[in-house]
Amino acid sequence: MWHATSDSSFPSVVVDSDTLNLSVSNVLISPFPSVVNDSETLNVSVSNVSSYDPLPLSFDDSAVWCKHLSSTPEPPLVVYNRIPKAGGTTMKAIYQDKLHRGLGMPYWGFTDRNNLKDKLLSTFSAILETSKEGTTTIVAGHFRPMFPVPNATFMNLMRLPKSRVVSNFYYSLYDSVAAKHSDNGVNKKFLENVISPALNEKCLKSKNCLKWLRTACRSQIQFLSTSDSWGEEKTDGTYDKIDIGKILSNKNLEVLGFQEEFEKSLDMFECAFPSIFKGARQKLKGIGSKNKGKHKFGITSKNLEKLIDENFCVEEMELYRRALDQFNYRYTKMMMNRDRCCRVKRN
Repeated sequence: MWHATSDSSFPSVVVDSDTLNLSVSNVLISPFPSVVNDSETLNVSVSNVSSYDPLPLSFDDSAVWCKHLSSTPEPPLVVYNRIPKAGGTTMKAIYQDKLHRGLGMPYWGFTDRNNLKDKLLSTFSAILETSKEGTTTIVAGHFRPMFPVPNATFMNLMRLPKSRVVSNFYYSLYDSVAAKHSDNGVNKKFLENVISPALNEKCLKSKNCLKWLRTACRSQIQFLSTSDSWGEEKTDGTYDKIDIGKILSNKNLEVLGFQEEFEKSLDMFECAFPSIFKGARQKLKGIGSKNKGKHKFGITSKNLEKLIDENFCVEEMELYRRALDQFNYRYTKMMMNRDRCCRVKRN
């Protein structure tokens, strides 16, 4: 049985006036910020949206992270709760010849609803019971938030928030399964929901489209958080502040990679889970990127893009920036001495 050592927890984040403050203040994320609706048009202003205070320091836990990996065995189960449109299909192509299990739509969604957490725990337990001793299996599915899983650890890939949101919008509309099975190549249900066929002025004037964007800009936060750190939605449509400190110091999420640093991320995954990702970077060269969207129309409304940049995706972008800083610290530490940082392949 896999056990973490007593010192395997990543360090807690101390917050006071003399140290790095990993909390977020004065940021209001509302469904339709500063949108005035009249009979003629929707006027959008984002000038009153608060921004984060500059934080020159970053959370460097690289020494503790390396010590954790080198002092604990590779877990028998690696859980990959895949963020949509963040390199997951390419990742699957890389590990598909290893021990893996994909979880379909009945296992997707919010783990705190419809007993999904219990279903997942039961499935994970069954996989462990039938797995050969000394092996590591990766199991993947689109569920959130994270939760502790016995004898298992989590991994994930993050993507630049606006880039992922744009990709997700056009994928859902034109490249999804529903779109491919339609008569005109358009996901009719999704179009009826967002109203606009593109991220343009029509989307800017649609409350439904803005609501979808606001929700999509929080999706990665939900996949990378536990329920006590992701910022619950309040009755007025705003959100509690996320706890970035808890997210970055969550010992259950052993490796967080980045689509924009894909090859380096594969190095990190190989360091932590060599049974699954040994030689992954070389394999990537042979398969290339998978599941690229064919419809790349981007954002044609400057006001809509400003709304996404300065309001909807602000909090997730701050998480991305700090998590990438942490990633770079860990990567540098790992590359300085892989033998003293990385795990040894189990099988």
